[in-house]
Amino acid sequence: MNYGLLPRFNDRLTLLYSDFTDVTKKLDARWTFTRTSDANRFNDSGLLVNVASGVPRVHEDQDYDPVTLEPLGFYCEDQATNAALWCRDFTNPVWVATNITPVKNVTGLDGVVNSACTLTATADGGTILQSVTSASTSRTSSCYVRRKTGNGTIEMTQNGGATWTVINPTTGPLKGQRFQAATATVANPQFGFRMGTSGDEIEVDVFQCEASAGPTSPIITTTASKARNADDLVIVGTPYTAMMTGVTDITMFAEARKSNSLATATVCSFGDGTSSNYMRLLFNYLGAITVDVRASGVNTMSSNLLATGYAGDFIKVALRVSPNYGQGAYNGTAGGVDTSTGIPAGLTSFRVGRSAASSTLRLNDRIKRVALYRSGLPETLLNSMTG
Repeated sequence: MNYGLLPRFNDRLTLLYSDFTDVTKKLDARWTFTRTSDANRFNDSGLLVNVASGVPRVHEDQDYDPVTLEPLGFYCEDQATNAALWCRDFTNPVWVATNITPVKNVTGLDGVVNSACTLTATADGGTILQSVTSASTSRTSSCYVRRKTGNGTIEMTQNGGATWTVINPTTGPLKGQRFQAATATVANPQFGFRMGTSGDEIEVDVFQCEASAGPTSPIITTTASKARNADDLVIVGTPYTAMMTGVTDITMFAEARKSNSLATATVCSFGDGTSSNYMRLLFNYLGAITVDVRASGVNTMSSNLLATGYAGDFIKVALRVSPNYGQGAYNGTAGGVDTSTGIPAGLTSFRVGRSAASSTLRLNDRIKRVALYRSGLPETLLNSMTG
């Protein structure tokens, strides 16, 4: 089924259809969006640009792949703070260089001349490190890195060199090469680079040290750390009631991806603000794709459509819930039928990229499309709409 037919194949049955990649559209007025800080994204020219507080990264303000320029849809992230100061300017004294010379002479991710840096090793094993004081937590340190000259080893650390992670930047575009030190639990992180061979040069932009399971969108710092607050997109209140009154059968559809395999993440979910009643589509930390339903604190359906091995690509997933009938489908293959489920009573909201039960389990990635139908679609349609 092509996108001309998917998923708005019958307007009478369509409760909601949001194609977040469509730059000609505005966000459906039923959605309420919240993010109480600015954020960054790559635009359709592959340049890093800023998005104001309260503006969703969707439709004309959506994120793009900076290399292929593929439109990626709604970007939903958890709160994150970049602890690395002067994350673009390695000439600042907060970066302590030993046998490395930093020069601010590189056109950065934003296309601004001399906004990023070249690091040149002046002896084998040169290092450039920054130290911050912070409590012990699981951290990810990342940076955009391009090899300029040479072929010696390039390594990253976030624990002062107790462990080093070898990275392999090429001479390709800087914006397509983001590397990270191995995620680890670290107190008072000391992060940066080691260059194995004198004379080698690399270009670097936006070093990020954050308490997260993987790198999030670039957060630009100068004299202080900076937070990007969480994205929240929900249909709730009167718009939700108007949409869902009288609905006893429903099919949810989404096209989404999750790049980080270390955390469970929600694609979309119905809920009542508690952990007792919900319907949701999930990526779990084991690499599974899961659909589940919970009513009055009891799981009435839980199905792993893919048991393990999700590879981080965009997938299409659907969930049908009807009285005594539940079935999910993923990329053209339906799962088994559950005959003990149904829509839980008292649901009050529909969210994308976050659990409707709490502020946790955010996707931390992109959703291209989401749709809801007031019908329990048959297995043949579940297969075709996700195929």
